[in-house]
Amino acid sequence: MKRLLVIVISAVMAVSVCACGGGAKTVETTTTAESQVEYFSENSAIPKPAGLEVGSYDKANNLYLYDLTKDENESIKMIEEYIEQLKASGLKIDKDKDQKLMYYILEEGKPTPIGGVGLVSDPSYGKHQMGVMFVK
Repeated sequence: MKRLLVIVISAVMAVSVCACGGGAKTVETTTTAESQVEYFSENSAIPKPAGLEVGSYDKANNLYLYDLTKDENESIKMIEEYIEQLKASGLKIDKDKDQKLMYYILEEGKPTPIGGVGLVSDPSYGKHQMGVMFVK
């Protein structure tokens, strides 16, 4: 199940990065805080990242992308801070052994991930992003 989630999250993140390239196909996204509030209020098990605003939202894949910084190390630090926020809220975090910066979000006592967090890098975008995906 975890491998499947990695594949799905990786594919979604790749699609979201490609969508920024301006190809013929577009991914339905919104940057309104309203969509973010709606999801996080309905799914309170996963807290909204403190101090970050959503950069874009891929509704079809339930993927939120948060703009971080141009510096990879600083962006990694920001993701680690969110991981600590998730742990403090009582969620369990598993790091993917095959991916550098991919984490699974699990509820205590449940084996199936309820979401994932990872670093998204697109040199043409100019900033790193944190992808937060929710399993419906």
